[in-house]
Amino acid sequence: MATRALAFGEIVLGSTVLVVGGHVLPGLLAVSFVAFAGVVAMLARQSAESCGCFGGSEAPPGRVQIGADLVAAALCAAGAVAGVDSAWDAAVAHPLFIVPVGSMVGLATWLTVRASTDGAVLADAMVRMRA
Repeated sequence: MATRALAFGEIVLGSTVLVVGGHVLPGLLAVSFVAFAGVVAMLARQSAESCGCFGGSEAPPGRVQIGADLVAAALCAAGAVAGVDSAWDAAVAHPLFIVPVGSMVGLATWLTVRASTDGAVLADAMVRMRA
């Protein structure tokens, strides 16, 4: 339950970063990704079958999800240092980039979910084969 609440908080905070931009909110989002990586690491140490990170997915918590969270945290930290424009400001300043950037964000989101679910299942199966 705590995992899903934290994930929901990340979604709300991430959406707010897109709407507002700035320096502080991306920094808070970076902290939330680090916290989420910690929760997943704790669940992995407890040998949890699934963290419920992606709804009904049965992907076991592990290195793939921790790595994805830490990469996301690093990107958010870079955004906090540099400052980010709101999505609206960026769209007004660069209207021709709306479709390609939106497509890349959608693709990156889909790939992250796939890697965190199917990739985690595959990594878990490979570890079990070695044992």
